[in-house]
Amino acid sequence: MPNNLAQLSVPPLQPVIVASQTVTSLIGTDHAQLTEHVVSATARMAAVKAELDAEFERMQAESARQGWRVAFDATPEQLGAAAVAAATKLV
Repeated sequence: MPNNLAQLSVPPLQPVIVASQTVTSLIGTDHAQLTEHVVSATARMAAVKAELDAEFERMQAESARQGWRVAFDATPEQLGAAAVAAATKLV
């Protein structure tokens, strides 16, 4: 059976999201394209990491902890009033 790999018709660099990772078809991709893709993906991952790190730090702030304490200790009536007030601000 001959090797038919060269006959495959697979478009290069078509991303597929699988469990929060990007898996890319690299068949027929030259070194320059691969390098460009890796550099681009690395930059995107660094940006996402920076956003998540900043969000984590905000969540750890004392003001965030106090907000969660208030929310968990609130009565259903207080939660309802807060929801109405927030919805009113959106309108």
